[in-house]
Amino acid sequence: MKSLYELFEKAGFTGGEAKILEAISIKKQLKAGEIIKITALQSSTVYHVLDGLKNEGLLSVTIKNNIKYYNAVSLDEIMDYIDKKVKSLESIKINLKNLKDSFSQSEKEVSLTKIYEGYNGFLSAYKEAISSLKKEDTIFVFVLSKYSGDVERVKLVKDMMRRLREEKNIKLNAIISETDKFSVGKDHEKAYKTEVKYIKSEFIYPAVTHIVGDYVLIGISSSQPSGILIKDAVASKSYRNLFFDLWKIAKK
Repeated sequence: MKSLYELFEKAGFTGGEAKILEAISIKKQLKAGEIIKITALQSSTVYHVLDGLKNEGLLSVTIKNNIKYYNAVSLDEIMDYIDKKVKSLESIKINLKNLKDSFSQSEKEVSLTKIYEGYNGFLSAYKEAISSLKKEDTIFVFVLSKYSGDVERVKLVKDMMRRLREEKNIKLNAIISETDKFSVGKDHEKAYKTEVKYIKSEFIYPAVTHIVGDYVLIGISSSQPSGILIKDAVASKSYRNLFFDLWKIAKK
């Protein structure tokens, strides 16, 4: 069985508080000098702790013949005190959670723009954007007809992007130029949970653009590709509305 000292310390009392509470609980009534002797604490520490415990209602004081005695309260009273502390901590925990939620909401509302260079950079930007989505959300993309640069590297990045979608069960809607229906279009039609529509080439967007939740990822196709990642709910909504308008006139 654990000692009173161990139990008091587990309940959150300091080492000094636990020692003094244990001594007074066992002896019921002690003078300060007796407490110093039993606990082996410095006299200044003992007097400081005794004042604190008295203020918390965890001991009482009586004076006999001009000598001060410190009296124990019942263990039931100490347990009531601990219960109140637990409830207070629960209240603090709830308030902290509310603050955390408000901070998270503020973070969602923060706008930012980042530039990622190279194939790995573009993939990192895509990972950041897709991490904000829930299962079965949808990504909307304007697809370029041709990609500059290393064809094999482009294919590898596209495969990794597809796997990221599969892991989260994310759908994709793509708008592609009519002139690319039997090349780029057919590749996308075979892709995981992808719906494709085609539109006249004059309407197609000049850069491959992914609309991912509150993110917009614009890919710059060149020998050294890069990505511009925009996190902005308003900008994302504008891009999404443009996509929906073109989706309505596009054909399968």
